[in-house]
Amino acid sequence: MRNIKLLAIIDHLGGGGAEQQFVNIVNNITAEKQVYLTVARGVRLASLDSRIPLSGGYGGRTPLKSIMKIRGLIESFQPDIVHSFLMYSCFLTALALKLSRVKPVFIAQEFSSPEEIMKEVNFGYLKKQILKLTYKQADKVLTISKAVMEDMIQIKYVSGGKAAFIHDGLDIKKYKNLKDKMALRKELGLEDGLFYICFAGSLVKRKGPHFLIKAFRRLPYPNIRLLLIGKGDMAEELKRESADDVRISFLGYRTNAVEYIKSADLFVLPSVYEGLPNVVIEAMAAGTPVVATNIYGTPELIEDKKSGILVPAGDVDALEKAISEMIGNTGEREMFSKEALTRADYFSIERMAGDYQAMYSTLLEKPTTKRPR
Repeated sequence: MRNIKLLAIIDHLGGGGAEQQFVNIVNNITAEKQVYLTVARGVRLASLDSRIPLSGGYGGRTPLKSIMKIRGLIESFQPDIVHSFLMYSCFLTALALKLSRVKPVFIAQEFSSPEEIMKEVNFGYLKKQILKLTYKQADKVLTISKAVMEDMIQIKYVSGGKAAFIHDGLDIKKYKNLKDKMALRKELGLEDGLFYICFAGSLVKRKGPHFLIKAFRRLPYPNIRLLLIGKGDMAEELKRESADDVRISFLGYRTNAVEYIKSADLFVLPSVYEGLPNVVIEAMAAGTPVVATNIYGTPELIEDKKSGILVPAGDVDALEKAISEMIGNTGEREMFSKEALTRADYFSIERMAGDYQAMYSTLLEKPTTKRPR
């Protein structure tokens, strides 16, 4: 395949899984690349290959400036493909392409079900209609799990012929090459003889930390500990509600979260919705058994009772039961860990980059697909 020209667009590069995948995709595909950020900030900026030209960022969301900047980049760079990530960036890109004299292939990518996202935003109905118009203009609407793709087709955000999915990929070797559990525990100051349960993610309602804390507080075992890694608008409320339970620790945002995940005996993700949770892939690759909710793309990672346990979202009773089962069954934890380690190999950066490369090639080979002019 000839070397393509790619313009990649995203809102910002914060600490979320979507931003991590943006960096993984852009850093690892073969292309002449430029990146545009509507807001040039975020912890993931440091992970972006410094050789990739970077533009944008006005210190805040200024749609008109961003639209004109994207249009200018398209006309000057003349990319073969414009690939935008997340709702806001996709909308700006669609408007910029309407104004541009150059018409590259346009890929719009979302990481979770838009229907779920609309529950958390203002003017949800209006934004839903805008998003449908945006997707209508795109040559391909991409998601990161089959479940989210099927959801978008079913609720008529996009037609089946235009929708596709590519599973995320991580640097699996990095997680498998971590120090062993006991060495990490010593470095992190974790006590011997305790059973550690770890959660890593934003402390927001859609991640379900309140369900986990309720389930954990019911467990009668004095030698268990819950480590919550992350920050979010529920943090202070959760701290107040669990202040009387010395077994619960709030560690805030940690750049070495995966070391805590590896050190733990169990990883739990009780989310209400997820596209394809990267943190579960990290736990699988680190060999830490997983309890997670049976939602959207998570069953594409964890096979219930084979490589982990899946429970209904929001069901505190089921979550408590699953955690208790894992605490009491060393053999089951070892079996889940072994299966998850094997399954994690599929979710590599190399496989993911190859999938994106193949998709780009296919789109550019179609005679009906738009081309720069």
